Amino acid sequence: LANQEWEVQLQDQLRRMRYGAATTAYGQRVYSHLMSSYMKYYLPHGVYHRPDGGGGVGTTQRFEGGEGGVPLDRTAELFLRLVIEFWVEGQVSPPTFAEGIQRYRNGRSAFLSTSSSSASSSSSSSSLNPTLRDSLELTQPLKTTYVSPPSQIQIGVLNLVRHLVSDVTVRNMVKTASMSCQRRQTQEREGRVPTTTDDDATAKISWCLPPAMTTIQPSIFNYIRLGFTCGSIHDRRSIFHRALEAWLVWVEPWNYVMKRRAVIVTGNNNNGSSSSATHRAGEFLRNAAATVSSHRVEYYPAYVKPKPTSPSTYSSQWEAYVVANLNLYTVPFAIFLKRARELDFSSTNEYPRSLALVQRVLRVFSKQV
Repeated sequence: LANQEWEVQLQDQLRRMRYGAATTAYGQRVYSHLMSSYMKYYLPHGVYHRPDGGGGVGTTQRFEGGEGGVPLDRTAELFLRLVIEFWVEGQVSPPTFAEGIQRYRNGRSAFLSTSSSSASSSSSSSSLNPTLRDSLELTQPLKTTYVSPPSQIQIGVLNLVRHLVSDVTVRNMVKTASMSCQRRQTQEREGRVPTTTDDDATAKISWCLPPAMTTIQPSIFNYIRLGFTCGSIHDRRSIFHRALEAWLVWVEPWNYVMKRRAVIVTGNNNNGSSSSATHRAGEFLRNAAATVSSHRVEYYPAYVKPKPTSPSTYSSQWEAYVVANLNLYTVPFAIFLKRARELDFSSTNEYPRSLALVQRVLRVFSKQV
């Protein structure tokens, strides 16, 4: 880790400590940097294909992930399982399916006992259909004392979600699934039923999540819903708001755009003379040089944080992604609406913050979504 990038961060840390600027602790920065290095090594991003189909002069491409995502080897899967066990799930065990069904039956037994004895069997069976209130009740913790993870772990989970969602493989797989779905719809409109023997394989809709996101999806779902249910909505540093940030990143992957920058190969700087100003100047020159086609450039994902009042940039090509994460769109949203009643809309100081928080969530669920 003793590279030039880390030396720049160390010098910036010393400068902030010297002039009394607010900053995170040095140990936390080391922890975050180490975790970021692990994620890049074990969970590498896929390759980015330019819309024009070309790479330009001297274009560099990152790890080739293919259209189906990078398969997880044993070491990468072990790393991800350890993160799930000790970070995402931690000391909280979500209710099992059998426990949820038992709670549902207990909740409906009172209603069934008061129902009319003359009701037919068909009407009795129809009354067993769960309602939205029953579904929301099943999301609550069952026989569990919630232990909020430390702040550093909350930040680590948020960075992990950002790393997984920003992978360009997600965009490539969603594009493939959308094209397959459109071809299937075209065949159905023409009266042709696709079969497994079709050359274009339209009979099978492709899965649009990489293996890493598929593996961690159920745990992230439990992490978000438990954070929404048990976290303090009035404390900006609580698990509620950290889970909210992770949720908004997960349900809006289209907010990540690919940008490019020039790659300048320099020798190792071991004299320790790097400064934050020099680093910022180098970044500016690299970005400026990226606009020239004769320079060697690389592409990287950048998150464009939307404003609370800005419209959603969702398009129909992300329909397969929404379907694959339907539970992550519906259940946390229902829990958030229930908790939003605790927000303070009467105070002059808290009203803008509470309104902005609600708007950040509501803008996600546009008419197109």
